[in-house]
Amino acid sequence: LVAAPVLIAIAAGLIAARVYPVPLRGLLRLTAARRGSVGFLGIARSARARSVPMLPALALVVAMAVIALGGMVRAAITGGQISASWQQVGADAVVNAANASTTISPAAQAAIAAVPGVRRSSPVFLMAPNSTQAANLLIGSTGSLSVGVVIVNPARYAALVADTPWPAFPAGLLAAPPAGQRGGTIPVIASTKVAADVQGGSRHLAFEGSTVTLRVAATASSTPAVPGGGSFVIIPDWASYRFIDNTTPNTMLLAGSHIDSRALRAVVARKLPGGQIVSRAASLRAVADSPMVQGPELALEEAAVAAAACAVAAVLLGVLLSGRDRTRLGVWLTAMGMTARQARRLALLDALPLLLVAILGGELASLALGPLIGPGLDLSAFTGSSAPVSLRPDPVALIAPAAGALILIMAAAAAQNALIRRRTSAVLRLDEG
Repeated sequence: LVAAPVLIAIAAGLIAARVYPVPLRGLLRLTAARRGSVGFLGIARSARARSVPMLPALALVVAMAVIALGGMVRAAITGGQISASWQQVGADAVVNAANASTTISPAAQAAIAAVPGVRRSSPVFLMAPNSTQAANLLIGSTGSLSVGVVIVNPARYAALVADTPWPAFPAGLLAAPPAGQRGGTIPVIASTKVAADVQGGSRHLAFEGSTVTLRVAATASSTPAVPGGGSFVIIPDWASYRFIDNTTPNTMLLAGSHIDSRALRAVVARKLPGGQIVSRAASLRAVADSPMVQGPELALEEAAVAAAACAVAAVLLGVLLSGRDRTRLGVWLTAMGMTARQARRLALLDALPLLLVAILGGELASLALGPLIGPGLDLSAFTGSSAPVSLRPDPVALIAPAAGALILIMAAAAAQNALIRRRTSAVLRLDEG
């Protein structure tokens, strides 16, 4: 794993050094039909060059691959942390009235929903499995299964879920039948575990002496109200009166990327004394600020700085190795009347081989790093969750090193051209004297 990025980058650089003349020949055909000779001359020299300085090119590809790998690792860790925060909290913020002195009344619900930054809200009655008031799902004539019960307003809950990364909630399957037909079976969304235990069909839910018949309309492995999954059924609020007397919500789920946490705490303290608030942002900060995460991030930053220094050294070495030929060409063409603007353009085109090898090799290495070394990296330790974290190509990690190489090589070529022009002017003045 330690040597893999370097070995992959060297292989990618060698491949790029073989194939870079192909796109140059295509550009050569395009410039041949255009007016002006500088573009054709520059691309023709690059396309017909036997080789590029391999040592600078390979060093530049290795540096780009190391920077891209660091970017992919950081992106994977950040994505894993975000995914873990959704699995832990379920929504951007959750208000729980389990230890409060009162339930979440309609007035409290309205006040919480009006907090700045809250886009969607959904009051929920949540009863955990194996609690003192747990419901039992009767299986056959003898068996039973303790399940959690989630009572929601289907439309409002679906709107909140749509504002999160969770799969869409099928509110239409829990729609209320006509008023005269509400005494039959109750459609529910069951967890995968419950659906597997009952194997479909109508089943009975027993709670506090009441028994109702349920019909599994769909399944879900987890849901914002029960992000950890397990055994649960989601029941529409229009049917809750049939088996429970008081279904005043004891939990409120909130969606919004910039919820005012101070205002939310003030509202909960005033409207719901003793209520608890769990926010996804706080969960993310707790993981990101841990030494387990900050240490690797510092190491990745140091590696990126070292790789950038290596890239600068590689470009300077490449410029020095080709400086003699460029100086000789500059003297000849200036003597033939080449202008300063044409000289700058020719210098940039002359750097195309090194640029193409660097970008093609760097991008090829970056694309190969994820599937080749990703399975050997366990990044879950940095996310606060045991869920596996996959290492995938990241657009920023792919584009940023290539853009940096482009700017670096173009700047070096322009600086070298300026030095060549100054030296050429001095030589021509001496010849004239």
